[in-house]
Amino acid sequence: MSTFTGVRIWSRTGKLVANCAVPVNSSKAHRSKAPNWPTLLWYKPNCLLVADGKSDLLEINPLVIDAKNKLEWKHVHSLHKRGLYCIASQAPRIQGPTEAHWPVWTVSQDRNLIKFDMKTKNPIATYGSCGGYIYKIEACPYDAGKIAVSVGDGAVRVWQTDTLENDDSKLGPGKLTTHWQNVQGKVLKLAWHPIRENMLAFSTAEARVGIIDTSGKNEKPAKALLPALRGGVYSLCWGDGFNLYACGGGELVIYQADKKDQFPTHVNVVVEGQRWDLSEVQWRARGLVVGSGTGAVAVLSAATPHTLLAVAFPFTKMIYTIDWHPQQISTSNEESPFKNLIAVCSLDKQGDIVILEFCDNEDTKELKKLKTLSAHKAPVHDITWSPHRDAQLLSSSADGTYKVWDVAEGVVSHVLVGPCASALCATWSSFPAQAHAVLTGGSDYSLRLWDIRNYPAEAFDDSQYPQLLLKKDKKKLKDKREMRKKEEYIVEPEEQIAATLDTKVKSSRKYLLPTISRQMNNGKIDGARRVFKNYMAKQEGRVYVPGAHDKQEYDLEYLKIFGSMKDVNDVLDNEMERHLETGNLEPWIILSIFRGHIEDMIQFASQRDMLCPYLLSIAPCVSFKYWKDATQLYLTQIDRLVARGEEERLSGMLLFLISLIRSLKVF
Repeated sequence: MSTFTGVRIWSRTGKLVANCAVPVNSSKAHRSKAPNWPTLLWYKPNCLLVADGKSDLLEINPLVIDAKNKLEWKHVHSLHKRGLYCIASQAPRIQGPTEAHWPVWTVSQDRNLIKFDMKTKNPIATYGSCGGYIYKIEACPYDAGKIAVSVGDGAVRVWQTDTLENDDSKLGPGKLTTHWQNVQGKVLKLAWHPIRENMLAFSTAEARVGIIDTSGKNEKPAKALLPALRGGVYSLCWGDGFNLYACGGGELVIYQADKKDQFPTHVNVVVEGQRWDLSEVQWRARGLVVGSGTGAVAVLSAATPHTLLAVAFPFTKMIYTIDWHPQQISTSNEESPFKNLIAVCSLDKQGDIVILEFCDNEDTKELKKLKTLSAHKAPVHDITWSPHRDAQLLSSSADGTYKVWDVAEGVVSHVLVGPCASALCATWSSFPAQAHAVLTGGSDYSLRLWDIRNYPAEAFDDSQYPQLLLKKDKKKLKDKREMRKKEEYIVEPEEQIAATLDTKVKSSRKYLLPTISRQMNNGKIDGARRVFKNYMAKQEGRVYVPGAHDKQEYDLEYLKIFGSMKDVNDVLDNEMERHLETGNLEPWIILSIFRGHIEDMIQFASQRDMLCPYLLSIAPCVSFKYWKDATQLYLTQIDRLVARGEEERLSGMLLFLISLIRSLKVF
């Protein structure tokens, strides 16, 4: 099959048996959008499946050839939206004479995987997939079965589902719609309009904000609003009427969604004469809550112009998500007693969640810190209150876990662990009968549905999930394993005596000149101790006299490195002696080269089987004859290593000496 969708069948002798011209859309606009992917599958002896380069699947019978050696094609399905590029089946390569039908799988650029029945010519199932991180899951406020998902592959998915007829506690497969036209970027946030049906706002990492109309059976192009922000727009929410609040790059703007050509209005939050760089915004009828890049939270009046009502400073890092407890839950007809609670999370590495309480008194309005929830080991990305139960909070964190909190008690009630390294977003199911169900998304490119009743906090053990361990925890675990290995190793009495006799002073192998490094980098605690002693002496009216310990700190031996040649050689000799005492032989060899003791260094390395090609290359500095002698020492060392069974190391050494025959003899 060629790039221009021409199918040809050839015999073993190279003769053209038949050919078929698959139709191609003649529209120039279509040809300019994407290339064609020639895709072919020999499904059965009398069935050849071909992709037409667009989104249609065609069928050709290679056994039916007309007088002009032409093949006829038939249309199978056009269920994909664009770019069909893969066809697969479970049909075996060797098939029997019996008639059998195997399902056919097709994949296209719309990221849908379709399972098709070739006998009935009907689709069996359609599986949607994602090509990027899932950054936000937004449940529709007026349609419990409609869920919007923002994905990093430049598209917005809208999942329309419903509960099963015979079981309200389970969701059906539903229908997945992908909106990609005019989105053109990594989608970060979504927001359903609370009153206007099928009106969905989105924001991208490229500072774009737009509106999507999700009504109808077919996908509609998104409508982009005028650009006004810079950087990623990580916060988006609807306000009164068609006011759309967007926050990005430290700025907050208000779009008029019904007036798409109108430039947005900037909102400045000034506290104590200082303008805030904003990172998060959420609008409620009681007020507008904003978070700053320095960890502060403020409540403003809901109506414009937004005036400051209360301020709190729960964090020192950028506020990431703010969520206000619903005024009324689905299982009650009265206002919730927790309606004043505001949950806040930030990029703080401690992974804390702060619960603030907004006190709306007649005289004063205050934002109090009620409690702090601590259980995550990394920054928290998303938090959301349950719409069905009071004081139940769901959080997702960079440590890879999703936690359900009982805020009234301040404890974790359920823990969910996904397969990905980072949990980015989560939300509750909108169906009251599924108050125990949550939807999660993260860096695994998947949308998952959980039943939290199956994951109580008491049954959670983080040691069973190595991906949840931080770097310091992984290091501790590695140290424990090494300690166990050492404990399992039993030292023989003779070896133990030899090890005791050979015990030497430990020194750091980090420096080539450890003595000089130690003298030049005196500990700061010693200087602080001397300053404190001097201060106490002045307070007591006496003169501070340095002790013997303090005098030892002023060792200026390292200054000789800047002196005469004799002084420099003395310093190097002292360092070499120190290396011999501590058993650091490689630094001793390097310093011997600096001192010019090439002959002594070669003899020293030969006695300890430490000769290498680099040291041999330095041997001609003494004489050509000495280089020959050093080479003989090197060959003798190789013979000794052969007896020890180190063949792999010896092969590399012999190849360096261009002795291929001897290298092969080793094996």
